[in-house]
Amino acid sequence: MPEAATSFGDLLRAWRRAQGVSQLELAGGTGVSTRHLSFLETGRAAPSRAMTLRLAEELKVPARERNTMLIASGHAPDYVESVWESPEMAEVRDVVDRILDSHMPFPALVTDPMRNIVRANPAVAIFTEGLAPHLLGDNGAGGNVARMVLHPEGLSSRLLDLAPIRAAMLEYLRAQLSARPDPRIAALLIECESYPSPPATAAPDARGSVLLSGQLRRGDRTLSFYSTLLTFGTATNPAFTDLTLDLVFPADPATTAFMHDFAARSEDGRQPLR
Repeated sequence: MPEAATSFGDLLRAWRRAQGVSQLELAGGTGVSTRHLSFLETGRAAPSRAMTLRLAEELKVPARERNTMLIASGHAPDYVESVWESPEMAEVRDVVDRILDSHMPFPALVTDPMRNIVRANPAVAIFTEGLAPHLLGDNGAGGNVARMVLHPEGLSSRLLDLAPIRAAMLEYLRAQLSARPDPRIAALLIECESYPSPPATAAPDARGSVLLSGQLRRGDRTLSFYSTLLTFGTATNPAFTDLTLDLVFPADPATTAFMHDFAARSEDGRQPLR
């Protein structure tokens, strides 16, 4: 949410505008009068717990941000969020690790809404090897996918079809910002938009596809991949529901063979990122 959105009224207004909903439309969807909604947004009225959750549900506010709205309205949070490395998250980590392991020898990673890498299997090193250290996060293995792909010292110089990939990456960030008005996502989007744009190409626009293809230059080789994003839609813990699984597949037999050989030479064990 915007940095200035500290009160419940600010939060409600920010989420309503982010979803493109008028007070009249929100009133119709929740059964609350426009007068009362106006009072809530200006701080002249305080919402009950039930009212807070009803408004959040209508505005499709994610679980973590619903907690923020509840706290701002003076109520206890509804969702208990566990730190990723805490004992309570052991079962979640096990599920994620099983998925990542099962995708070897091909790259797979899990990211948060900003596309920060939370977890990855060893095959992801095919993309991270040789990148500028400042793009890989504090522990040298994490980092932000959008930044790693689009930054001039990242993968951008190695991608043969950067234009459609850049378009898809920026579109993803815009969609995330629309779904959750978070100033961190807004800042990342502005940063990534400021990176040099590649020349326009006649390549098809991949933004509407469930699959995104790309070609990576590695020495005298050209590796071809396609990827798809999946979400954990059945989970209720915000630490889990906010995660996105990115599965990368080889697009031709030569890349398949190369990845089998690359994985065999990689270090054992996944990269415990962030």
